[in-house]
Amino acid sequence: MAKSEKKESAQQNKSGRRRILFTVAFLFFLVVAVYSASQIFIGLWEYHSSQNEYEKLREIYEPPEAAQATEAIAEPDTSTVIANTSSADEEEITNKPAVAEQKPPLNPAEVNKEYIGWLKISSSVINYPIVQAQDNEKYLKTSFEGNKNGLGAVFMDFRCAGDFSDYHSIVYAHNAKNGTMFGSLAKYLDAEYLNTHREITITMPDGEKQIWYVFAARKSDINDHAYRIAFSSNESFAAFAASIDAPEGINRILTLSTCTTGGGNDERMLVHASQ
Repeated sequence: MAKSEKKESAQQNKSGRRRILFTVAFLFFLVVAVYSASQIFIGLWEYHSSQNEYEKLREIYEPPEAAQATEAIAEPDTSTVIANTSSADEEEITNKPAVAEQKPPLNPAEVNKEYIGWLKISSSVINYPIVQAQDNEKYLKTSFEGNKNGLGAVFMDFRCAGDFSDYHSIVYAHNAKNGTMFGSLAKYLDAEYLNTHREITITMPDGEKQIWYVFAARKSDINDHAYRIAFSSNESFAAFAASIDAPEGINRILTLSTCTTGGGNDERMLVHASQ
């Protein structure tokens, strides 16, 4: 084979290898682009789906506000209608107002048997049913209605009593980027926001309303002692309460917990409240 032919063949082989490398690189970046686009689409769909689900749940199942004063009933009309006036035994008929039938509120447990209460913070987006499973994994990616969704549900730590009767109850939810779920908890780091959003209402399945008052908010991590649940005595709990700056003399604490934005996998946002 002539020298020129060898050179031409080498150039063709080099050109062929370049085309192969270019094709492989193109396919790689195409796969990455398609995967990234699909993840963005899935994320947007999950946010949209989650928001729609909880909006519908609120429309149907959100408990009424704290017991309202009974609506005033109009005074009965004391005027009488005399019938058969020609008769000695005239009949007096008193007009009485009709009383609307009071229907009991619908129970979210009809949708999810693991429902334990409804959490609401006035003037905020936090307004959700609470569930409790046998572990803390289920509702990380399962919605209240049982749908697979990365935003999950608002759930109680499985170690806690479902009626919030323990010394310390912990409720979790995701830090959603659109501010839903517990995405607004970081606002409590602002003292003015904390002072104007202290009241947390939890409505139990039987309609009882528990009112809690926020006393502290801070960033921490998953190893913080604030995740402690069990206490051997009142004194042990009192020491714990003092360590997180709780007011003196309280007997129960509620903690709302979520992850943080840009703080690493282990960082957490904690909001503490007491009764």
